[in-house]
Amino acid sequence: MKKSLFFLLITVAITIAVGTTIVADDYYDIRHYDVKIVVDNDNDYHITETIDVEFYSPRHGIYRDIPTVVDEQNHLIKNIKVIDPTTGEKYDKSVSKSNGVTSIRIGDADVYVDGRMTYIISYTYMGGMDFDTTMDEFYFNVIGNEWDATIDKVTFEIVMPNSFDVSDLNFTSGIYGSTDNLKVQYEVEGNTIA
Repeated sequence: MKKSLFFLLITVAITIAVGTTIVADDYYDIRHYDVKIVVDNDNDYHITETIDVEFYSPRHGIYRDIPTVVDEQNHLIKNIKVIDPTTGEKYDKSVSKSNGVTSIRIGDADVYVDGRMTYIISYTYMGGMDFDTTMDEFYFNVIGNEWDATIDKVTFEIVMPNSFDVSDLNFTSGIYGSTDNLKVQYEVEGNTIA
């Protein structure tokens, strides 16, 4: 039987919960970024992201770029949906793939948005084969490092398929490659980390 180990990674292009000034897009900031992930026993991650954006000038929308090549392993993304939480209507979107990234363009080329907008993006990220026979591993960049906007607040909830040893959890935050694990606060209740 494999030892259960779940290693979790949050790496963003900004420092979470620290007022650090960075070079970012002048057109918008992300006021709140909430991520819910349900991991299943087939190593698929069912993800719902709620992104609250504040635009400073009229734009057509945003891009959500998701790395799909990690450690030379290809990952598929399926069942992509983008919803307006106010109306329940689907936002216009297009999906393209290039250089190991799946890019979701959210918005209409004929419509401008301005001010506060909220996008709910849901998709299934196929984690692929688990080649380590000594443990189960969940290693995932919850926010992604492709954002060129400041993110003010991040919240998350991760539901694992089975029980796990809480002492094996590790989160990191900060610029890409950071090993800082002191800024992420979470609690574990049963199989849920939030």
